[in-house]
Amino acid sequence: MSDWNGLPDQPERSGWYWLAGRYYPDMWVLDLWNGKTRMWGDGTMSPELCAQRCIYGGPVLTPPELAQMRKDERGRAAKVAQEISVHYYALGDAAENDVDVVAFEERMFAADECAVAIRALTDDEGKKS
Repeated sequence: MSDWNGLPDQPERSGWYWLAGRYYPDMWVLDLWNGKTRMWGDGTMSPELCAQRCIYGGPVLTPPELAQMRKDERGRAAKVAQEISVHYYALGDAAENDVDVVAFEERMFAADECAVAIRALTDDEGKKS
């Protein structure tokens, strides 16, 4: 049994949530939570019963929430690429011969280009989110 109490993250808010059956944990389904009646589905499943029968997966995200998640993830990926560029810049400064300097600079520039490309990515409709 899990520690889940049968309530969604924001029980006052009605909405759709991902649930899986305890005996079928890989089969996720959508279920409706009613914040006014504090019941699941068609109003016949209490939070206590749901906690016994189900595994909670979380809310179904709206398109703006998904867009923000993608934007945040791209930001994190671009930041990592920029950190790699800085790392190669430092290695180039410490290099003892011209061949190594050129090699580290090429890697630095490539990582910079990756960061720029990641920041410029768009969604399926061509919009930056």
